[in-house]
Amino acid sequence: MGNTIIPLRSYTEARKAVRILAGNGIRASVTKTGTGRYGCTFGIRTSEPPALVCAILAGAGIRCGDRMPFPPHDPGQPRPPRPPRPPRR
Repeated sequence: MGNTIIPLRSYTEARKAVRILAGNGIRASVTKTGTGRYGCTFGIRTSEPPALVCAILAGAGIRCGDRMPFPPHDPGQPRPPRPPRPPRR
């Protein structure tokens, strides 16, 4: 099975999730999934099925797989253009 990225709410929550999963014998790592106007988004990368990982994390009170506020940037693709700024006064 390939790597899966599961989005989480914050870096701190991602670090906590990695520790919990390690305690259950599942390898995972923190990964940055994107940057934007409201800051960076983080998640965990693992080769285990997302349903299993989310079930373990739900038992610890961590919601996973929530929709991300904006799509992550694919390094192989050019970034979309920024919207124009309003004129300065």
